[in-house]
Parts: sequence; C-alpha cells; structure tokens
Amino acid sequence: MPRKRKNLTEEPVMTETGETVSGQEPQEILPFVEDDLPEGPEPQGESYTIPVVAPEHLSPVNKKRYENNEAYRKMVDKMLPSYRNFGKTWTDEERDLLRKLYKENATDEELEMTFGRTIKSICMELIKMRELKIS
Repeated sequence: MPRKRKNLTEEPVMTETGETVSGQEPQEILPFVEDDLPEGPEPQGESYTIPVVAPEHLSPVNKKRYENNEAYRKMVDKMLPSYRNFGKTWTDEERDLLRKLYKENATDEELEMTFGRTIKSICMELIKMRELKIS
C-alpha cells in the first residue's frame, strides 16, 4: 500500500481529484524522500513483539507478574518514577525507621517521600508489623 505524503502546512491543499479545498490555491507538497521508508518489503500479516523486561529490583514473584499481566505492567511503569522502591522487599532498617516515624505521627506525604513507596504499601507493612490496627 503506498504511503501518503505529509503536508506540513496548515493551509488547505489539493485533494486527490485535483480540486482545491475552500477555493484556495494548493500549497507546495514536500518532495518524497526515499529514506523515510524502511528497507525491504512491508510486512504483511506478521506481528512483531518486543520482549518484556521487568525492572531489576522487583522480586521474582513480581517479575513474573510484570511479564504476564499487562495491567500490572502499566501500573508499575507509571509508579516507578516517583516510587523508587515499588515492589522491593522491606529491609529491617526500613522497618525500624517506619516504626519510629509512625510513632512520631509523620504525615502520609513524609512517609511516601522517605520510603519511596505508596501509602497503601506503607500501611500494609505497618499491619504486618502489628503497629497499625484495623478497626
């Protein structure tokens, strides 16, 4: 299937039948450049898949989930820039610091910034540590 040339001007151009749109003169169409096309014949009916590579810091379970679940992959890719520890396991030092900050009544934003995790994951860890009671 031939490719259409792009018109880089915003004014109306000549249609395929040779008529001008809105009665205006056609604008100059940029010349066709052969370098714009890829080498070889165009693929017909073939599909190309890009291998999915999970971020290194995810646990093995989360890596498998990342590779197999597209919704989870989108969520992780969205969260990684601001939540640098997303998917990582908690260390003992982080747990001690979390316990200390929680007892000092740190805000949700302070906890998120300190640990690089969502407030949901922080609350889940507090529940596991038996520091936060669910009522």
